[in-house]
Amino acid sequence: MVQEALTNVIKHAPRAHATVRVHYGADEVHVRVKDDGSGRPAARTAPPAGATAPKTTGQGLIGMRERATIYQGTVTAEPAPRAGSRSACGSPCHEGEGMTRMPSVLVVDDQFLIRSGLTALLTAAPGFEVVGEAADGEEAVRLAAATRPDVILMDIRMPGMDGIAATERILAGREDSAAGREDSADGLEDCADDGPKVLVLTTFDSDEHVFHALRAGAAGFLVKDTPPDRLLAAIATVHAGEMLFSPRALRGLIGTYATPVARAPYPGLDTLTPREREVFALVGAGLSNDDIAGRLVLSPATVKTHVHRCMSKLALSSRAQAVVVAHKFGLAARMH
Repeated sequence: MVQEALTNVIKHAPRAHATVRVHYGADEVHVRVKDDGSGRPAARTAPPAGATAPKTTGQGLIGMRERATIYQGTVTAEPAPRAGSRSACGSPCHEGEGMTRMPSVLVVDDQFLIRSGLTALLTAAPGFEVVGEAADGEEAVRLAAATRPDVILMDIRMPGMDGIAATERILAGREDSAAGREDSADGLEDCADDGPKVLVLTTFDSDEHVFHALRAGAAGFLVKDTPPDRLLAAIATVHAGEMLFSPRALRGLIGTYATPVARAPYPGLDTLTPREREVFALVGAGLSNDDIAGRLVLSPATVKTHVHRCMSKLALSSRAQAVVVAHKFGLAARMH
């Protein structure tokens, strides 16, 4: 939104000076942009006789308001008292979460038409930023290290290094960078959030592919014929730290690979506190942090801390892996 506000200054008052002020409050963030330009659009040359004058559409403000809506915010714009103009936008901050940031996305697919189509979709949609494209797994590993995206859309079948191997390589780097952090609430949260979330996109909605994607640490799995609006929502979901699998794939996965066993306990389970085991059981049932908070009468921030502690103690890299472990060892809560 700040970028669009400054673009408006350049377009309508190119010789103006602009200032940007950011204020972080307890519950929301305010951004104010002020310039010392004319405060009105530049004069337009009269069109030739018989021609229609161009209409002013206010695309700058429209774009700002569209972006503000994504973050449940508002935008105002008006002439400044003496000279120039000023615009302001505000967005709420949720407890413990900070302001939602535009997710950066790396697109990985060996087919040019699919790769360019995904890039065009994300570029046109407000609230997303494409930071790179890769045509194979090796290029994906290099670009992930160079661009540090929030989310990676990863194809599975590609020449050379496939998407599963690339996911393992990328997320192994995340685990290595987090290994030396201290065992504190803040450190665990950083450990769980460090690195990109991988959302696997493939034409094959098979149990085997889902299982291997899970073992590699993927945060979600969708087929390529997913509608655009669901794909955008899926990116936002995994960016927020939730898992996302198509219901059919997840049911098949749990039924095939997560048959409960009653023998040796999973390493690290004995280190969980009673509250952490309760939270982990609900994660295993597929509930989001907000759903868990509602059931246990806790704040979402507190639930997030418990989830991160569970993930760290059990050496799990994604919520999807937590679901499989919870079902395999009979820990998932039974939902009615």
